[in-house]
Amino acid sequence: MRLFIALPIADRLKSQIADLPHRQLKAQWQDVDDMHITLRFIDDVHEGELEQIKDVLAQIRRPRFHIEVRGLGVFADGQNRVLYGDVQSHKKITALTAIINEKFANIGFGMPLRPYVPHVTIARQQGDQNLDRFIRSHANKIQTSWMASAFYLCESGTAATGGNLENKSLQSFDLQ
Repeated sequence: MRLFIALPIADRLKSQIADLPHRQLKAQWQDVDDMHITLRFIDDVHEGELEQIKDVLAQIRRPRFHIEVRGLGVFADGQNRVLYGDVQSHKKITALTAIINEKFANIGFGMPLRPYVPHVTIARQQGDQNLDRFIRSHANKIQTSWMASAFYLCESGTAATGGNLENKSLQSFDLQ
């Protein structure tokens, strides 16, 4: 099973993303109900490791915190592009991620290879077809904030009919 840890996003943000003019950008759009802010990708684990992972996550005690997502951005890797909602409030999310990474290192999981950049993946695209223009035209339509009250252990699903992955929440962990 492929696992990851995530913060859910606000319904207001889901609505704002759903209202973007998808037809203006040739891309594979994520299903808004699967959107989240990834804190840590765990990758493949054996079913027997699941309880240990849940126990480690249950030990984390952090206060609730404010999240703000404003604007759009793009990650580029060769010809691949990822359109994302830009998370403005990094400090407390990054602190939570650091604690999660430390706990996972203590039970034998390696540290992530890439620097952590909190974001909400919206769409994926091959090439650079109108992406900059789309961002300039629509970045101001993405702006909301909310209070993070929990994080989730999730399982990455398999491709659904539309080609997107369907994720499943396995357990939530309350922030204090």
